[in-house]
Amino acid sequence: MKKIITAIACSLCLLMPLFGHSLSAGKLTQLSVINQPFEAKIALKNIGELDESTIKVGLADQASFDKIGTERKFILTKLKFKTVIQGGSGYILITSHKPIQDSFLDFVIDVKWPSGRMIKPYTALIQTQ
Repeated sequence: MKKIITAIACSLCLLMPLFGHSLSAGKLTQLSVINQPFEAKIALKNIGELDESTIKVGLADQASFDKIGTERKFILTKLKFKTVIQGGSGYILITSHKPIQDSFLDFVIDVKWPSGRMIKPYTALIQTQ
């Protein structure tokens, strides 16, 4: 009986990649400087057949911030998130309309796709010119 259970478990592990994407978020690249509207990119990895319409991204809710232990400052609600897919690779574009005067932003993203969800914290260090 134990051998049968082990065989089934191993078989399911081998089939798991067929059932869903293991989408992940990589490094944050800061594109703006202090006193400019915020702009940054977060690399997306293992996109597979997903596209911009199937990857939903935004600022995480208060409960997620609390769980991670990061303060959800009001300025973070001004950030806009957009998924961009180009030639099989992709990234999350994060922007703001108003200039950011803080030297860093701690925030948590919430990424959802048809077969999964990811909550991930980031710190953007905003350089002076």
